Amino acid sequence: MNTIFSNAQAFFEGKRRILTCAGLLLLLLALLLLPIRMGEQGNSHIFVLRQVETIAQNYVAEQLPKLAAATAITYVVNGTIAVLEELHISVIVISAAPFKVLSGINDSIKSLGNALLLCTGLLVFSSTIIDMLSFFCLKVLIPIAIVLRILHEWNATFFAWAGTLSRSLGIGAILVWLFFPTTSLVTKYINAVYLDALVAEQMRTVDATTKKLDAVREATLNAEEAGRSGDTDKARTDGSKSPDTEPGLLSRAVKNIGAALNPLAMVDAMKAKIQVAIDLAGNIAKGLVRLVVIFIFTTVVIPVGVFFFFRLIFKQLRAPDGRA
Repeated sequence: MNTIFSNAQAFFEGKRRILTCAGLLLLLLALLLLPIRMGEQGNSHIFVLRQVETIAQNYVAEQLPKLAAATAITYVVNGTIAVLEELHISVIVISAAPFKVLSGINDSIKSLGNALLLCTGLLVFSSTIIDMLSFFCLKVLIPIAIVLRILHEWNATFFAWAGTLSRSLGIGAILVWLFFPTTSLVTKYINAVYLDALVAEQMRTVDATTKKLDAVREATLNAEEAGRSGDTDKARTDGSKSPDTEPGLLSRAVKNIGAALNPLAMVDAMKAKIQVAIDLAGNIAKGLVRLVVIFIFTTVVIPVGVFFFFRLIFKQLRAPDGRA
């Protein structure tokens, strides 16, 4: 009886392996014949692939303009502050302290611009990976996993290592393929609930403040130019006077006092404008900090969280007994 039962078990086990290998071969042939291509919209003719890739590509297309606009603002502010910093060289009577504060704020804004540029680079890199991920996972990784599984089914003793490797490779390929669409869906949900309105508000505030800072720059340059023109006219007038037309002592004293007061008034006006510029630049830096935090959260923190979640799923599914 035991012999009959063992023979039947071996018979059905052999049939199971044959059917499993046949099914895996058919799946391998289907994947190899499936017209999966790399490139943007390269798989639009395949419904499932189109849906998966479109989710991630649409998210990248929505986020890139926002990041590009925020990054452009940092460069505009850097240029505006750089022009104001040059006034310390041309107008030496103004204290260096306000310009040091302005320079410190400018350095901070440069750092924020670099962070935004990094986020932009991550999105562009993600877009590139998305365009080739379907081909890499479904045409390379999963077929290799299927071949390894077939070898394991054919000779489980000699190819014992192939079973675990094929399981890990197949599960990993599917999770990698679903990583970017899942990240995009989670991020789009969080953006729709809260972050989109916050980003729009901060962008409007930063843009309006940047325009005010540019207006202050123009006013400061005009004041500095007016002061220079006044000094030039005074020098030209003084040089054209002859000894015969020299006014009396009292007239000369009054004119000298007036000439001394005009530059001082110009300097005071420029000091006030520089202080306004410092306040505006500080407000811009605060707004950019908020934007950087939001974009780092959406482009770094959420993908890392999804990665660790998928890693946990991978460890659970990879173990044959369901244990990590």
